[in-house]
Formats: sequence, C-alpha cells, structure tokens
Amino acid sequence: MALAARGGGGGGSRTAATTAAKHRKVLKMTKGYYGRSKNTFRAARRRLDKAMQYAYRDRRTKKREFRKSWVRTVSAAAREHGVRYGELVHALDTAGVVLNRKILAELAVTEPASFAGLVDVVRPAVVDTRAAAVVKSTEANARERARRDARSKDAPVEEYTLDEVLDAVRAANQAAASG
Repeated sequence: MALAARGGGGGGSRTAATTAAKHRKVLKMTKGYYGRSKNTFRAARRRLDKAMQYAYRDRRTKKREFRKSWVRTVSAAAREHGVRYGELVHALDTAGVVLNRKILAELAVTEPASFAGLVDVVRPAVVDTRAAAVVKSTEANARERARRDARSKDAPVEEYTLDEVLDAVRAANQAAASG
C-alpha cells in the first residue's frame, strides 16, 4: 500500500504515461500520412520505420545524384570547348588546379568566359594527354617514356599555381567583357 500511495507502483500509471508519450511522438511524426497510418499507432509505426529507411537511403542517393548532375554540366561545357570531361579533369589535376565538380559546374553555368579561360589554361596538358593516348604498342610506349624522361631532365615540367589560373580566368573575363 505504501508504494501505491507514493505513486511508485500499482496501477501502472508511470508505464501508461510513457507508452502514451511514445505513441503521441510516433503519431505526431506521421501527421499527413494517408489512411490509418496517421491515426493508429501500429500502422503509423510500420509506416514511420519504412519512411526512416527511405530517408537514410535517399540521403546518400541525393549526394550521388548531385555529383552526376555536376559531371553532366561540366562535361557539356567542356565539349563546347573541344575537350572531353575526363581529359579536362585529368589536365586540371596535373596542372595543380584544385576545383571540385560543384565549383566547376557553377563556373560553367554562371561564368562561361571564366570557364573558357580555365580550359585554355589547361589545354596544353589536354593536347599532351591526347598525344600520349595515340601511342598504343608497348614498344612505342617504351620509346615515349624514354623520350619524356630525357626531356624532363633538360626542361622543367610546366605547372600552374592557383593564382596563375585565377589571373588567366580574370584576363579571359576582361577580354570577354571588352570584346
């Protein structure tokens, strides 16, 4: 009797309140669902579990889809300048330009002249990449490697810093604005 008087047992009052609170929480989260999924706890809990699974999956899918969209945008813009997407990304990487696909896509859409300047900066590297792709046989590859090694010992490889790339982009913007 003493426990019941203090509210610490008997009647299950605390348990009932906790259960009701959990039910209210689930039903609040399923507000707007169709049919019994918004009214009855059992259906709402199942529907909410599935919704959470979809949300977890689609948070990852969303990242994938955005990246695919950026790649498509950059690819289309690069092809307008006579360069394939893979060649452009490889040339940017070898030139030391650190721009992700999101920024490249934004640049291609909002500032086409800047993007054109960026492509012009890395165009020599693209031409080198295409020339290297033409060499197919292993014997020709070995000769090419030997020639490249000899050339790299004599003359330093041309690398661009981010400041040089930005200067070239600004120059292209000014040329586009004045012309």
